[in-house]
Amino acid sequence: APRLPPEAGEPQPISPALIASEAEMLSLTPRQYEVLALLARGYPIKSVSRELNISVATTKAHTETLYQRLSVHNRNAAVYAAFSRGATLGWRKTDGAAIKPLKQVSL
Repeated sequence: APRLPPEAGEPQPISPALIASEAEMLSLTPRQYEVLALLARGYPIKSVSRELNISVATTKAHTETLYQRLSVHNRNAAVYAAFSRGATLGWRKTDGAAIKPLKQVSL
């Protein structure tokens, strides 16, 4: 299950227009964006493959490429990077508003 803060709201269906605009914002292909959005929803790689009707190897390749493009090394960091850059990955607050970009927290 996704481990996003409650203020992230609930995942919503993602329109082709949202995929196109947020993929461009993140310098990802639409397919890489779709993989990232499903990873953000807590899907394991095999489930992402089934959902997108692509092989596990192709899903892993998309995942590795999107990690490189976002300069991260894992799923959690990829989701954080996307949210920090203003992407929603299809998540909306229960009142319908988009979530706010996350702020960097120094430890």
